[in-house]
Amino acid sequence: MPGHEIGPFGADDLDPGNQRYLKRIPLETITKSIKTATPVGQVGIGVNGVPFFSYKSNDTKLFGGVKSISVINAGSGYDITNPPIVEFEPLHARDTSYFLNQRIRNSLGYRYRNLGSGKTAEIGSEPTHTGTTPAQDGGCLWEFEGISAQATVSVSGSLFAVNVDNGGSGYTSAPTVGIVGGDPTVEASATATITAGVITAISVSASGSGYQSVPTVVISGGGGEGAVATAVVRGGLEAEGISITNAGTNYSERPGITLVSGSGAVGDLPKPADFLIKYSYFSQKLAGHINVL
Repeated sequence: MPGHEIGPFGADDLDPGNQRYLKRIPLETITKSIKTATPVGQVGIGVNGVPFFSYKSNDTKLFGGVKSISVINAGSGYDITNPPIVEFEPLHARDTSYFLNQRIRNSLGYRYRNLGSGKTAEIGSEPTHTGTTPAQDGGCLWEFEGISAQATVSVSGSLFAVNVDNGGSGYTSAPTVGIVGGDPTVEASATATITAGVITAISVSASGSGYQSVPTVVISGGGGEGAVATAVVRGGLEAEGISITNAGTNYSERPGITLVSGSGAVGDLPKPADFLIKYSYFSQKLAGHINVL
């Protein structure tokens, strides 16, 4: 009702009352126009010149789980047999220094933020609480934030080396070395070296590309037998090479990502990959209305 006086009304005016208004809504709706996303800012204007504004805002707030991770730079030198491990937060350790606001996770996957600064206790257990009261741990004070995200890595690579496991015997000429399987984009090739009837080395002639798994080395011909070799494939992360297996909960800022190299990544150190992290998040208007995107 208006805050000002209304009336008086004429003798023939109708009295306010039940208008017996009936609106029918079909069970199966039909869209008769093109749906467009509600924009930010002014969306209309009244006949009296008063503008209508959208409930949305340009201001957004990150909150929720990790939605996806895009690989910006694939890196190189990662072992396809032992791909790196994705680490969002380091695992809690005893007698270890952590700085203010640093995040860690425990063995259960719970994520904590350090409200203190210093070393964890030399003797004791990791934080496991899920309540709102922080837990003291040496110089650290752990506040529970939520569940840590988890992800797996897919590596696509090329033939890095062929290791001779058994040189065989009786070879009178260089045998044919076949690199079979692995679903490559471009197949690799290799050449065997013979010394006194034994295969002493297999060198990579063409490394190929796009191997999704380790191929099988098939050695044939050359008059000998018994030789066995294993392929080593290394490369970089695929374009969508990081798959989220657990989105985690309650992230309000972007976590860092560390790739811990697999045990097979020896010799030359891998060149690190770069990432872009996307979230499930909310867009929040200053007045407090929340739009879930």
